[in-house]
Amino acid sequence: MKIIDFLFRKKQYDRSRYFRTKYLDAQLPAIGKFVCESHYVTTQDGVDYPLNPTHEIARHLYNSAELLRPYFKKELTLTDIVNIVYSKFYTQQWTPAENGKIGQGARGTIRQTPWNELWQANAMFGDGQMPPMGTKYILENPNNGKKVVVNMGFEVGPSLLIT
Repeated sequence: MKIIDFLFRKKQYDRSRYFRTKYLDAQLPAIGKFVCESHYVTTQDGVDYPLNPTHEIARHLYNSAELLRPYFKKELTLTDIVNIVYSKFYTQQWTPAENGKIGQGARGTIRQTPWNELWQANAMFGDGQMPPMGTKYILENPNNGKKVVVNMGFEVGPSLLIT
């Protein structure tokens, strides 16, 4: 598998912005850092587009927790699951309005189902190189061999870098 014109991401001096620096013909499998992306409005959120990064996010998080419930101990409440899965402040926000609206991805008004949004990933794809919406990739943790299937093609980075 190959991603053509995949772009490196570098932080500027203020550490708050990313910019594309050079093209890389990335051969997969590849090893790199994993990013944590903020949330996107889904088909089930009951909100047009949020007014700010946390407007109506609780409903979205609880919808996600309901989908994840079968994978947690039965005695846990939805609030417990939300607190486990979304324990960091940056996991409790909509994606910022980058040339669009808060909670909107690079593909404009396209909304994913809640299940697909849970497994969304992105990268700094070059102009015209974003894969078709829903393209599946396998991410593997090289330390323990665990794998997860993610879907891409809905968004282009940047994201918060998890080190």
